Amino acid sequence: MAKKKQEKKWLYSDTKKRFGKSNQIMRLCINIMEVVLLLLFLMQITMTTNAKYEVIGIPTVLYIIGLIAGNIIYLKNRSAKKYRYVTIPIYVFAWAWLSIFGPNTYVIMYILPILFCLILYSDAKLSVLVAWSSVAV
Repeated sequence: MAKKKQEKKWLYSDTKKRFGKSNQIMRLCINIMEVVLLLLFLMQITMTTNAKYEVIGIPTVLYIIGLIAGNIIYLKNRSAKKYRYVTIPIYVFAWAWLSIFGPNTYVIMYILPILFCLILYSDAKLSVLVAWSSVAV
């Protein structure tokens, strides 16, 4: 009698689980960057006398909205596709705003989480959305 061949079942072979894990990784990456940036904005506002409120104000509001909206969407459905279409464009718009109007040249390094998320998802619709949100500034 021939033995039946057992198929290996991988941990993330199900698309719902795979999207959930991708969203978890992206949530961690984006949330860390947004919290660090919000703390740096707060330090700049409180510790310097020449803080540019018009440059810092819009990204601060966008990062707070992105944190709240992204976490609500993620907690409702961990494998939702709409999570990536909300959080990344908000982050990109705020990053582009800081890159254009901010005085610091190191802002260009904030693109690393964006590139990481684009590589992680490899979604054409998301790439177009990211491009348009950076051009919108």
